[in-house]
Amino acid sequence: MTNTASGTYHVVENWVETPDFMADMPDVADVAVGPGNGVYIVTRRPSRILAYAPDGTFLRSWGQDILSVRPHGITVGPDGTVYCVDEGSHAVARFRPDGEFLGWIGIPGLPADTGLDASLGLAAQAASIQRAGPPFNRPTQLAVGPDGDLYVSDGYGNASLHHFDPTGRWLNTWGGPGSQAGEFRCPHHVVVSADERVFVSDRENGRVQIFDPAGRLLDVWELQRPAAIAISTAGMVFVAEMGLRPGEKLWSRGPAKEAEPPRITVLDSRGQHVERWVGDGDPCAPGNFVLPHGIAVDDSGSVYVAELRWSYRTARQVAAGQRRLDDPSLTEVDRLTVSRWGDIDSSPVPTSSPSLQKFALAE
Repeated sequence: MTNTASGTYHVVENWVETPDFMADMPDVADVAVGPGNGVYIVTRRPSRILAYAPDGTFLRSWGQDILSVRPHGITVGPDGTVYCVDEGSHAVARFRPDGEFLGWIGIPGLPADTGLDASLGLAAQAASIQRAGPPFNRPTQLAVGPDGDLYVSDGYGNASLHHFDPTGRWLNTWGGPGSQAGEFRCPHHVVVSADERVFVSDRENGRVQIFDPAGRLLDVWELQRPAAIAISTAGMVFVAEMGLRPGEKLWSRGPAKEAEPPRITVLDSRGQHVERWVGDGDPCAPGNFVLPHGIAVDDSGSVYVAELRWSYRTARQVAAGQRRLDDPSLTEVDRLTVSRWGDIDSSPVPTSSPSLQKFALAE
């Protein structure tokens, strides 16, 4: 990892325990930190929630009999309630810290009518959204505000932000498809600061939009392709940004002239740049980034980055002839995910290629 500023963080290798029932750490869709700095992740392939002690010791797992093949976000409330935003189910699952299922916010399997054409590819689907709808259509993340209110980014199929009271009763929706101020192209993540500002990663518009709890726009921060946001107790804002390939474009700007690597950008509470972590060398190497998809920070300032590395590693193995795309262990969803990488580096994949990384403050 190349740190372009203060060099205050370093990667902590081999800190997390992979349980015996998992041969390898699969794609990690998201990561959260709960009370007492326990670490929670939600994985795909298989879909499940895993809970860890602060030192990386595995504690328990659950959810494989409830979640769809595409869980997307995880959040732990101050009371320990675990919220898993299940994109594939169009709903939010709630659990106790021990894994007991508490029920859903939304109706599983019933997507809101937004005009989305689900038969298209992902990019074309986003363009097909005609209007904002009620909760939910492929939601992405949930945030808990200081007063206990809930905010859900809705996401791939709705281009909206929904506000609920602590019981899950709907209060308000704002946004809608577009690139004007207050509109969204893939609201991918949401987090609420201690002063009740609602930060939304408007991913395909290349910006973070900041609102008050009533949905009034307060500020816009231009970034690369923000996938996830975390705010430390000191008020520092950590943004996980996905990369861009040459020719790829965001809705708010033209095509990229050259490759823009994935990175983590650190800003202060006003949006001023503090430092940036950019991969150096093989993206699969520890400390580098492939597809940073989730981010969290604990009370000590340590930062956790969740990545969709399994699909990238598998695509490289296919390109190198180490694995066949018709491998019977791959599902149809796996094959679709892997094939989306297109042209890819076919060099050998490092044996240590974690989908969950920890960065600690230098002592």
